[in-house]
Amino acid sequence: FDPSFSRAGKWTQEEEDFAKKLILEFEAGTARDCEDGCTLRAFLAKRLNCSAMRVSKKFAGKVNGK
Repeated sequence: FDPSFSRAGKWTQEEEDFAKKLILEFEAGTARDCEDGCTLRAFLAKRLNCSAMRVSKKFAGKVNGK
């Protein structure tokens, strides 16, 4: 996560679509760049280049997974 280039604020439709794809890959166990024990929140934050809090605010109560 590089805070100097991180995404913040309102989510674009492209980000939401990409995040949904990543969630499906994570839940299926086919996600790349995902180490054992990585949480979905951390995985999404890394791949979307944003803070984990931004992911939490967007998906609070909507997704499962660790």
